[in-house]
This record gives sequence, C-alpha cells and structure tokens, in this order.
Amino acid sequence: MIFLYFGNDRDAILLRARTLIEGLKRKKPDATVVAIDADNFTRESFRELVQSQSLFAGNSIIRCDGLLERVEIKDVVLKEVPQMASSGNIFILLEEKLLAAERKVIEQHAKELLERSKKDPKKGIPGVLEHRGGPYDVYAFANALAARDARLLWRLYHEGLAQGIAAEELYWKCIWQMRMLLLAKKCPTDMATLGVKDYPAQKAIKAASDWEERALMDLNSRLVTLYHEARRGKRDIEIGLEYVILSLS
Repeated sequence: MIFLYFGNDRDAILLRARTLIEGLKRKKPDATVVAIDADNFTRESFRELVQSQSLFAGNSIIRCDGLLERVEIKDVVLKEVPQMASSGNIFILLEEKLLAAERKVIEQHAKELLERSKKDPKKGIPGVLEHRGGPYDVYAFANALAARDARLLWRLYHEGLAQGIAAEELYWKCIWQMRMLLLAKKCPTDMATLGVKDYPAQKAIKAASDWEERALMDLNSRLVTLYHEARRGKRDIEIGLEYVILSLS
C-alpha cells in the first residue's frame, strides 16, 4: 500500500504523515515504523521490505523521505512501485518536488495522493487532494455541520475517510463553514461587502439562525485548539475531529 505526500509545505506534509502513522499504529500496535532516507537507503533492504506479501506480515510502516531526489535511488523505487502497492507493508512517500513522469508512475498505484504547497504569489497554487473511490461531496459534509445534523455529519465524515479523503481536508472544510456561520451571525448585512456572493450568504444566514453565537464561538474555538494540538503532536486530528462531531449530538 502506498501513500504519497508531496509539495513544498513541509509542515503540512509531516503533519499528515504523522497523523496517518498514529492511526495505523492504533490499529496495529505492534507495527514497527521504519524510516528510510537517501543516506541510509540500500537496495537490498528496501526490496526485502517490498517483498512482504500479507498485510502487516513484516509489521512495518515504511516512511520514505526524499528518496526520489537521487537518480540512482529513484530508479529503484519507481521500478518497485507495483510491488510496493501489493506489499504487506505500508509505504509513505514524502517528497518536496515530484516530476510529472514520477507522479504518473506512482498515482495509479497509490491509495492516497496529497499535495501541500505554500501559495505561489505569482500563480496562487493551493494544496490539492486526490482520492480513490469516486466522487465525494465535501459540501454535503459542510452543510451537515451547518444544520447541526450530528448523525449525518458523522456518517459523511466516515464515508470521506473510507474514500481516502484526509481528515485535515474535512477539518478545513469545517473551519470554512464556521467562518461563514460566524460572519452570518455577527454581521449579516456586511457579507456582500466582504465578497460573499448572495446565494451562499443567504444560505449561511439561514443556517446561522439556528445557532446561538456562544455555541458557534465555542465550536470554532475547539476546532482551532484541535489544529494547534495536532501540529504539536499532542492529538490525532482524525480522532479529535470525530470527537468534536460527536459532541454536537
């Protein structure tokens, strides 16, 4: 199984990798995390890890950091991609730069691809998530939050995770929705001036009418706290977000 995280936002990539590893360790406490980089990489040991065939047979989660930066290592890794995908071990590939040809080889076998790039002031490129398992309506998830429908929100949350949507992606959609609701609650007449189009503004105003301002502020505060604790490695954002969702019921 392969997870590929790449881009120049190193902090975001490491956060996602750490969250994934923590989640895997909860499911398989005896799993061993193996860290491989360009300095300790050997062809023989890498192929030995790849050749494990049954799930967690080798009890290994392989974190591969910057292996594609060196040509002699890149050739070995790309050649092994199909076998990595079917291996009993899990491979987490972390890269800063990824050529189109390299991505093409990996993406057809990866369970999840996550790009996190700091905004380019010339191009304005945001991070992009691609997932496996078909389309997922992230706005339905956000709408369930606005409607305070905890049961639907919880179901859509787990549907998203099952399809490979990262918990952070769903987290940021919650943050976006909370900002819309708070704006609608505090200054509904200023939304157009602040650049919010009429349809989403009216939708947010209607949803916010079912919330008390204190409840919105409290929920927003808990989401912000979750983010900072996750960045410091004190909480798992996937579990933390589920806890927040369940607290709405």
